[in-house]
Amino acid sequence: MDIEDLERAAALHWQAPETERLGDWLLRAAEGFTGRANSALPLGDPGVPLPEAVAAVQDRDSHRYHYMIAA
Repeated sequence: MDIEDLERAAALHWQAPETERLGDWLLRAAEGFTGRANSALPLGDPGVPLPEAVAAVQDRDSHRYHYMIAA
């Protein structure tokens, strides 16, 4: 088991109320409740070039009342 496997296992057991995928990345939101719940788990291929993926995560969060962090 490597660190990516551990991160994915942890994500299954500490889930945010709202999640969506960007390729293999997991985007999470919980209306500002916790930092981990309001985050991006950038494991694997986002399905687009990295600058576009980062911009998509930032854009997704721009209409919310909280900030997004990378876990």
